[in-house]
Amino acid sequence: MNINDNINSKNIDSKTINSKNMDTKTINSKTMDSKDINIKTMYAFQLHDLNSELYKKYLSYIDKFFKKKVSKKNEVYDKKYLDGKYILIDRKDKSKKIVITPSQFINMNELYFSMNTECNKLLYEITLLIETKSNINDEHRQKFDELKNKYLIMKEKLNDIQLINDDFYKITQELLDVKIKESNNLAKYYQIRNISYEKIKTMISEKDKNELILLFKKNQNKIPIQSEINRIAKKYKISSNDIENWFSWIEASYLYLLVKRDINELDKEIMKEENNFDFNTKYMIIKKPIISK
Repeated sequence: MNINDNINSKNIDSKTINSKNMDTKTINSKTMDSKDINIKTMYAFQLHDLNSELYKKYLSYIDKFFKKKVSKKNEVYDKKYLDGKYILIDRKDKSKKIVITPSQFINMNELYFSMNTECNKLLYEITLLIETKSNINDEHRQKFDELKNKYLIMKEKLNDIQLINDDFYKITQELLDVKIKESNNLAKYYQIRNISYEKIKTMISEKDKNELILLFKKNQNKIPIQSEINRIAKKYKISSNDIENWFSWIEASYLYLLVKRDINELDKEIMKEENNFDFNTKYMIIKKPIISK
C-alpha cells in the first residue's frame, strides 16, 4: 500500500502539511537532527502501514478537529491546540479527552542534500585533524572519534536514501524496458497491418468486414483454417487469397490494439510509480502519530 492510495485531500496529512497553526508542517531538513531519523523504518511505515486501522483512526480524529463548526449546539467536542498537540474535549464530560500528537514529515531529497553537505564538512574537519602538524593529544583523538562517528552515521543514512532511490529507479527502468519492447512490437504489427491491407485486391462492405471480425473472435482470435476460408470466399464470391488477406489484416489490427492497450497500461503504471515516489519522498513521515485518551 502506498501513501497515495490512502491519503486524499480530505485526510490528515494534506492538512498537517499545509496547516499554518501547528508543528506538523514539513520539517526543515537543515534544522532536523538526522541522527533521530530511522530512514529505513519510517519509509517502510510510509509504504505499508498508512492504511492500518490505527492510522485511519488518527485521520478520523484529525478530521474531527479540523471540521468546521456547523452548529455549536451539535458539536460533540471542544477543541484545543496546545504544545503541538490537538485536543478533543468531550463537551458532556470535560474529563474525557483525546490528545493527538500529530505525525511529522520531511522532504527526503532535501534531507539527502543537507546530510551530504554536512558529510563533506565533517570529512574536511577530519582531514584537517589528520594533517595537523601539531602533536596529537587526547583532545585531538577525542575530536577525531566524535567527527568519525558522526560521519559514519550520516553516511549510513545517505546510503539508506540512495537504496530507496535505487529501488525506485530499478522498478521504473524495468517498466521502461518492457515498454520499449512493446513499442517495437507495436511498430511491427503496424507494418504487418499495412502490408496485409495493401495485398487486398477486393474491397468488401462494412457489414461483411464486421462479419469477418466476428468469425475471427469466435475462432479464439485466430485466422480460420483453409477450408473455412474457402467457404467464406465462395459466399462472398471473391478469391480465397483475398479473404486470407482480410483475416491477416484483422489479426494484425487485433494484435496492434492489444499491444497498444498494454503500452497504455505501462504508461499508467510508470506514472503511478513516479507520482507515488515523488509524494513519498516530498512528504516522508518521520514521526508516527500518538493518540492518548
